[in-house]
Order: sequence, then C-alpha cells, then structure tokens
Amino acid sequence: MVFAIVGITGNVGSSAANNLLKDGKKVRAIVRDEAKGEEWKKKGAEIAIADLHDADSLAKAFTGVEGAYIMTPPLLHSDDIYGENEKIVHALVKAVVTSKVPKVVLLSGIGAHLPSGTGAILKLHVLENEFFKLPGVSVASLRATWFYENVLGNLKPAQETGNFYSFKQSVDERIPQVATKDIGKLAAEVLEQPWEGHRIIDVHGPRDYSFNDIGKAFSTVLGKPINVNIIPPEKFVETYKSFGFSDSAAKSLAELHEGGNSGHTVFGGDKKTEEWHGTTTFEDLLREKLGK
Repeated sequence: MVFAIVGITGNVGSSAANNLLKDGKKVRAIVRDEAKGEEWKKKGAEIAIADLHDADSLAKAFTGVEGAYIMTPPLLHSDDIYGENEKIVHALVKAVVTSKVPKVVLLSGIGAHLPSGTGAILKLHVLENEFFKLPGVSVASLRATWFYENVLGNLKPAQETGNFYSFKQSVDERIPQVATKDIGKLAAEVLEQPWEGHRIIDVHGPRDYSFNDIGKAFSTVLGKPINVNIIPPEKFVETYKSFGFSDSAAKSLAELHEGGNSGHTVFGGDKKTEEWHGTTTFEDLLREKLGK
C-alpha cells in the first residue's frame, strides 16, 4: 500500500509523509527534481519526478497508489495566480483520472465553499469543485483555518524591535488557528482510514487566538514586552509586494484578509461537515521554533 504526497517539501506534506512512515506505510514523494527527494529517499520513501503543470508526468507518479495527498502551491510570484492555479488543478485532476487513484485528500481552507470575496482562498474553491466532480474517486477536503506558521514571520521583528504586525484589524477577536504539523497528521490519518464518497473536514487548533493573544505569547516566550501593530487595509497590497510577491499574489492576499476582517470568510457550517481539532498550541510551536 503506497500513498503519494504532493508538496512533500512543505510543512503539511512533510508532516503527512512522516506520520505515514511512522505508521509503517509506504510513501511516494512527488518532487520537481531528484535533489528535492534525497532527504525522503534516505527515510525510505519512493521518489517520483513530476511537474504540477504536466498531467502525464503526474499520472505516471500516481500510478499504483492507494491514495494521494494533494495541495496546490501558493504561487506568490505568479503574474496570474488564478489562471496558473486552474492549469495546475486541471493537470492534477486529469492525472488522478488517468492513473485511477481511488482516494484523494486535499489541502483546502476555511471559506473554500465561497465562490467570491475570499482572495487567494478562491484557488481552493476551484480545487474542491473540480475534484468533487470526479466519479468513482473518494475525496476528502481538509478545510484548514489560518496557519500559526504564517504568524511566525513576525518572530524576527518581535525579537529585534519588540513589534508584532497584524493584518487582522480587530486584534481582540479570537479566530481559529492551527499548526501545519497537526494538519499533516490528520491528512495521514484520513488517507489510512477506510471510507468512500466525499468528506469535508473543518480543521481547527486546540483553541482560538486573538492577535493580542499571539502578541502575549511572543512576549511570554521571548521574555520581553511586545507591541501589536495593526497594518491598515490600504497598506495590504504594498506590504505584500515589499516581501517580493507579485502584484497578482499581493492583491489576492489583500482580499483574503479583507474577507477575514469583514467576517465573510468563515467555515461553511454544512451539517455533513466534520470538525477536527489539533493539539499543538501556538506557544508549543513558538517554543519549538526557538528551541526552548
């Protein structure tokens, strides 16, 4: 029994692969080039070389697997993130059909049920819709909430200047957040479980956090006062472009935050949706990152 992992070099994919290997399962790492697979080859994984834009190479990589974990890249440097995402999704769908993969676990996100107003999350709406159309393929979508790891970009300024920056305008409002390693653990569990049909799983952490809570966690772990600074909406695009992101990516991320701030981007609330909670707190992850 072999499970294919797309995005194995990322946080969620690597966690999923490590959990599968720990459980004694065989893993096929799908990577762009041989060098990216070396670490996983040493761990005992099979290596398959494929391009996410190329359905033929993906189909070859998926052939013979029991299930596949699939994600699409953030495309932060693409000049057309929505157009490029659609090409990748279509290649993945064609590959799954061609190679007759029986079970797929998707990395999706909060708000993926919404057809507009979610910015970058719209890419996940397309991903879900295309895979849920497939006859004879069991598909589980992990609608993960905001990643703790996205906040860790604040670690260096917090250490150096005592400042923490928030795109969230209401810093006292508690929202669901989760560690990527917990999402990966769930992905492995769902791949290993016997099931058929379609599943949607809302993925939470053990508790909700406000950005003031995050600031206090930084302060506690770093042992110094931390100031929470709000980035105004009119600065969202400019801020993301200063990170080197494309205009297309910066605008999609700005809309993502606008959807979150307005209360538009939330979990779907469907009665058939499952709910799952990870166990890693933000404080746990921060201490792990700092080696404390």
